[in-house]
Amino acid sequence: MHDYSLDAENARLIRELGTRSGMAVPLMARGRTLGAISMGRTDPMRPFGPSDLALMEELAHRAAMAIDNAHLYQEAQEGIRVREEFLGVAAHELKTPITSMNIVLQSVLRRRNERPSAERLMQALESAERQVQRLMRLVDDVLDVSRLHAGRLELHLERVDLLAVVGEVVERFIETAARTGSLVDMRAEGPVEGMWDRSRLDQVVANLLGNALKFGEGRPIEISLSRGEGTAELVVEDHGIGIPPERLLHIFERFERAVPTRHYGGFGLGLYIVRASRRPWAARCAWAARRAWARGSRWCFRASP
Repeated sequence: MHDYSLDAENARLIRELGTRSGMAVPLMARGRTLGAISMGRTDPMRPFGPSDLALMEELAHRAAMAIDNAHLYQEAQEGIRVREEFLGVAAHELKTPITSMNIVLQSVLRRRNERPSAERLMQALESAERQVQRLMRLVDDVLDVSRLHAGRLELHLERVDLLAVVGEVVERFIETAARTGSLVDMRAEGPVEGMWDRSRLDQVVANLLGNALKFGEGRPIEISLSRGEGTAELVVEDHGIGIPPERLLHIFERFERAVPTRHYGGFGLGLYIVRASRRPWAARCAWAARRAWARGSRWCFRASP
């Protein structure tokens, strides 16, 4: 029985019990080893035989099925929980721009007999367009997750200047930055060109900057862009609420957030899309959360040109 167990504690128990014969059978389910079940006898006159082994194998088979079913049930329950939470968040997030757009349109309709000026009409139309664009981005995020999950995300590679893409995204977020009070400082050594999908690159930059503005608490946001040996690097850094260390392992998963939904909106898809979008480019996405809670986050996106 000296080599019966490689586990020191288990081997000690076997010795203390005076075990003279033993059996160990793996717990197998769907081609995976879940564990093992063992049995020992102290009576030297009654060693285990073939019938004992057959009984042990049947017991192990039933135990493995029970454990696997419990795991599947737990996963199913978690899936239902995530689905219900997502549906609730989605309903709220989709309703917000629709409600805002409806208010704008109702305001225009109420004043239709007043012959509103062209300037007022233009302001109303621009406001409605912003809400439509927001709604389209939300829908696109959901569709992208579906495509990523099915492995059907298509890339249209072309020569792209990452600096130009970052500049366009920053320009789009000017009003959001002004509303949050955050000053966006962009630094770059010059054009950074590569063969990338422009729309996906735009999406990555927008998600990182959008998160920085959302969680930056009105503090400055730094964006830096550089090119190293065969790598383009984008860094987005904020000085806001930061991310709890225990959330770092999950923040790139679908529908995950670093903070409660009731405090901050969003589907919890932005960083998941960032991570998933980088794979076709042999890119890497690294992140660093400052040790002190409420001192911000630093996100680094690297892509091979």
